[in-house]
Amino acid sequence: ESGVYAGLLWTTAVISWRILDHAAHAWLVPVLQRQTSAGPAEGPRASKTMQPFVVKRWMQSTVLTSLLKDVLLVVREPMQWSQGVVFFGLLGAYFANMHRLTHLQMEGVSWHIGVASLNLACTLLVFGSLAVRFLFPQTSLEGRYLWLVRMAPNGPRRLLYGKLGLYGLVGVALIEGLLWLSVTRLGVPLLVARWLGGVGVVASLTLVTMMVGLGAWWMDRNATDPARIVSSANGAMALVCMLGYVGCVVGALVLTWTSWLRAQWGGFAIATLGLLMVSVGCSVIPLRYGLRRLARLEL
Repeated sequence: ESGVYAGLLWTTAVISWRILDHAAHAWLVPVLQRQTSAGPAEGPRASKTMQPFVVKRWMQSTVLTSLLKDVLLVVREPMQWSQGVVFFGLLGAYFANMHRLTHLQMEGVSWHIGVASLNLACTLLVFGSLAVRFLFPQTSLEGRYLWLVRMAPNGPRRLLYGKLGLYGLVGVALIEGLLWLSVTRLGVPLLVARWLGGVGVVASLTLVTMMVGLGAWWMDRNATDPARIVSSANGAMALVCMLGYVGCVVGALVLTWTSWLRAQWGGFAIATLGLLMVSVGCSVIPLRYGLRRLARLEL
């Protein structure tokens, strides 16, 4: 039985990766070919008819242009999204079929809550690892071109906020989607499911803010290889910070589970308050020092 489920997980991951690969090839490559093959325009009407797509009205904002640049960098580089497709595809296939396991069908609701909490912790760990790998080095890789960013009307601060909004939205969508699949398959009570959903939103936003803030705070302007940035001392510290925060989330989940078993509703309040305090600290401190570092570079 385990071999069948393992084969199903790998098949789902491979199919998802191939679909996204073909979609990127079908949508992105033709656009790039049209832009590169278009020759220089001549005549007074050419300036109106031969404008590239990057100067359309909805893209005239510097923040939107920067976000589009980040999206295109991720799409055209398979290493940026193939790992996420494999890991999250495996998690999604596992969550979708875990209700078929025999031992889970015989256990009570309390066991289902514990399994759902463990699933959320595993999802946050995977997302945090990918955030350390891909979000933390981004500001350092853009360090050589900060003189271009300074020329933008909004400046590096607004562009950093744009990154937070983009990757925060992606993180919330991934975490909440997998969590919804997990709690619906396990039949978790509505109150606990909503609390787990709130934990997923707060934790995903905190991980994104932490990695973007630490990336700006510990920026290496001479770095060109993201693998070296992650394997450096600052990358190791970022990984430790991520693991420490995920550990705090796991502690809150364990406290909530034990409170449900003992029918002590005060544990929900303690876990919620403690998690909010830790999340605010892990978000505000790196972001504040990261913005201060960018402000010094602007001077």
